[in-house]
Amino acid sequence: MNQSIFHGIFGLLLHTGYWLIWLAYIQKGSWMELEKLVPLLVLILLVEFFLGSFQYALPGTHILNQYASGVENNTIVGDAIRVSGTFSYLGGYQVLVPVFACLAWFLILRKSSANLIFSVMILGLLMAFMSGSRGAVGFFILYLLTAFLLTGYFGGKLIKLAIQGTLIMSVLLYFLPSFSALLTRSYENFIYRVENSDELDQRIAGGLAEIIHFKGNYPVFGVGLGATYQGANALFGTSRFVQEYGGYESEPARIVLEGGFVLYFLNFIMIIIFLKYTENLPRLAKFFFLVVYYNSMVTFNVYQGVFYVFGIMLVDRGYYLKKMDKEGKKSQILIST
Repeated sequence: MNQSIFHGIFGLLLHTGYWLIWLAYIQKGSWMELEKLVPLLVLILLVEFFLGSFQYALPGTHILNQYASGVENNTIVGDAIRVSGTFSYLGGYQVLVPVFACLAWFLILRKSSANLIFSVMILGLLMAFMSGSRGAVGFFILYLLTAFLLTGYFGGKLIKLAIQGTLIMSVLLYFLPSFSALLTRSYENFIYRVENSDELDQRIAGGLAEIIHFKGNYPVFGVGLGATYQGANALFGTSRFVQEYGGYESEPARIVLEGGFVLYFLNFIMIIIFLKYTENLPRLAKFFFLVVYYNSMVTFNVYQGVFYVFGIMLVDRGYYLKKMDKEGKKSQILIST
């Protein structure tokens, strides 16, 4: 039923790619020293933030704001463009933001410097604001709140973070007026978009409605993996069965359209199993990542699929190292006694 064999190949890669990365981590996670990537992640954060800051201040016609195809960026939030960083389109930048929330979560678990933790948090939040994505801002904040809750980062630790963060912000706002202007402008533009659009509510409700009232003619097994993939459709044409279905946007509807409810429920079973065998995450963290999975385009946005799994791996590694530290201390106590 698919338009071509290439649709199926692309579809297989889309639907299995992030699962394979995750499976490799479950099998060999103790060998993956992700903590060595922290300096690189901090560097990426700085590069993406500063590039995004330049893009945010420039018009959509500027070369830094043109997409790979040469088309100008005409997506506006308030009085500025929505930045894309080093990515060729907006989606890549905004789904990168939660990775830095996971980095902050990891740094909290490793008892890193409060200055470093706060810097990662504030730069990541500013990136979320500049992206103009309500999902990026919302998920970033939810990731941090979950991290604080599950690491017990309260009381004296949180007060220390708040004090040092206030000092850092005071210095930045005093000596760098441009930083103050960026913070104010990005926040005001984001609030303007939130107050003047109900698109997010429609997406959530619409995605659920598309599943409950699925209008396709092949709800059991679907019309074939990759049938809705834009790249394959541009190169090899669109299946008439997809054309018959009409418009689609939400990820759940696309999964059912391509693989039917069989694939939809298989995904549900797989996410439960994979979270179960990601052994170092607390149960509430697993529940949180389950909620994120069902409110994100993990399958059809390749960047988001990879970043979602990488974030889980990074946080899980943090809990693993924390457990190893405790076991090491216990061993030292037993030896000394």
